[in-house]
Amino acid sequence: MKKSVIIFCDLIFILSVSFILSISNVQDFVNGTEVTITYEGAPPFFITIRQDANIEQEGGYLTSITSSNSFTYDMDFAINPSGKFYYGVKDTDWRDVGEFSIGRKKEIY
Repeated sequence: MKKSVIIFCDLIFILSVSFILSISNVQDFVNGTEVTITYEGAPPFFITIRQDANIEQEGGYLTSITSSNSFTYDMDFAINPSGKFYYGVKDTDWRDVGEFSIGRKKEIY
């Protein structure tokens, strides 16, 4: 009985530690063409910004690794007529896909 209680307590501890280390509270703030993404968790963090919601797919506007709990990037270069962008933040797994919009960009002819 005592051994099963110890194993149960160890399991609860492991689950709580993994929960604490997971990315949470992901938010984005847009100022003109500059986006700041903030999040909580344990580094390193992988950031990707794309024109579509397929976050795990290669390519896109930006892929970066950081140890900071916030990431700022100027999207002025990005040509996207809708002005809508999708992003993901990853430590070990991609979390929910977020989205933000910046002013409508003109298409290049």
